[in-house]
This record gives sequence, C-alpha cells and structure tokens, in this order.
Amino acid sequence: MARFRVPLRRYIGTQSIAIVSLHEVKLKNLAERSHKVFNIERKVGLENRYLSRSRRASNPKNYNKDGTIKKGKKKWVKSKRYDKRQKKLKELQRRTALSRKYAHNEEVNTLRSLGDELFIETMNIKGLQKKAKSVTRNEKTGKFNKRKRFGKSIGKRSPGYFIKQAKYRFLITEGSVHEVNTWKYKASQYDHIINDTNKKQLSKRWHELPNGLKIQRDLYSAFLLYCSEDTLEKPNRNKCLQEFNSFYDKHQHCIEQIRKNRVVVLNSGIKINKVVS
Repeated sequence: MARFRVPLRRYIGTQSIAIVSLHEVKLKNLAERSHKVFNIERKVGLENRYLSRSRRASNPKNYNKDGTIKKGKKKWVKSKRYDKRQKKLKELQRRTALSRKYAHNEEVNTLRSLGDELFIETMNIKGLQKKAKSVTRNEKTGKFNKRKRFGKSIGKRSPGYFIKQAKYRFLITEGSVHEVNTWKYKASQYDHIINDTNKKQLSKRWHELPNGLKIQRDLYSAFLLYCSEDTLEKPNRNKCLQEFNSFYDKHQHCIEQIRKNRVVVLNSGIKINKVVS
C-alpha cells in the first residue's frame, strides 16, 4: 500500500503545498490553476483600493484625522460610479472563488492518485486569521508592528477548504488520513543527520544540512513526515537515511523545473533569474 505525506506548512505555507510521495516530489501554490490567478488577484486589490478612496472622498465626516473610521451610527454616501465598480468587484470575487474551488478539487484528485494514506500537519486556520493580541515595536525603527497575520493569504488560497476536501476524498474512497501534531513532531526544525532539532527563523526558507546540502524547507518537512514513526510523534531516522538520496534527486529535479518554467512559488525562497533581453 503506497504511502505519502502532504504537509501544509503551519505558518508561511498557508499559500503553498509541499508533496513527497514514493514517486514524486512537488512544491506549488494552493488554488492556482494558471498564471492568470495573480492577474485576477491584482485586479481585486486595485478595485478594493479604488472603493476605499471613493468612500473616503464621499464621506469625509465619517473618518477621524488619523484615517480611522469614527465609532457610532453613520450614513454612507455612494456615487453611481462606486456602485458600478462594486458590482465589478463582486464579479471578480465570484470568478476567483470558483477558480479556487476547481483548483482544490483537481489537486485533491491528484493526491488521491499518488497513494492510499494522507499525512498532514495540524493547522488552526481560524487562529491564523486573527490579529496578534499583543502590540510590539520594531527594534530598529521604534514603530509599532502591524498586528495583521495571515487573513489575506488565507482568503486568497483557502487552505481550510483544501484540507476538508482532501480528508473527505480519502475517507470515502477507503483511504486513511493521519494528522501530525506540529508542536510535538517539529518537522520544520528537525535535522535527520544530527538526529536533533535545529531551530530556524520563519524567514529562513532553506534548510542546510551539516554536509553542506541545501534543501527547500517545506519539501524537507514533507520528507520528514514521509519518514515518520508509526506513532506519528517523531521521524524515523533510519528511514530518513535510507530514503534521503532518492528524495534529494527528486527534490533537485523539482527545484530545477520551477526555475526552468519560471514558476513563482509564494514564500518558497526559490529565486527566479530575470530574462535579459
């Protein structure tokens, strides 16, 4: 019975998925059927920005001097052009929602074809959407850091819907789903060479082994889940050592294809060289 692991990264990976199976290693963006996704997302952002400017221009009395909205009951004035652009925004949002749904369903079908067991990391999607509770200052600038977290990226990529569909598809087709506790397993921090955890900052997207090899962090986490113990509490080091060479060859091929096809994988740390005309 084939086994494969699909970790959705606990933090930055709310926008991407790393897959390691017996015959394939893959890293891609969630909810992306073609390069046109970025263009539509940009249009949605531009429309939202236009509507925000229009609201402020038409309703200056509803805003404080610092730009925040005043508390209490207010009357909002909307122009005809505002209503027209708002309808355009709703149509764009409808199209992106359908595109996300179809993309997730296609990816789930692909996953089901790779094996019978699905291993994923636990994710608290609602918790990631919430703003940070504490207010902190930037050590360099002294300014207050934004409390925003991953609300926008989750809204654009819908990792929660993808997980739900993947679980449903495996369970109704006599497959199995296993969830690994992120805090106990620590796939993003473990190093199978030293057989211990090596804490890394979230901004560090490549894991460097003691022998000098560099591996994309999400793919390495997927590999460690692929080599997990039956208890799902830690990686099986002996299996990691046995399977690593095969995984590394597939890893290099995956990275090469991403760079060759100039695919932008969000928060992956994979740099795409600019085309010189």
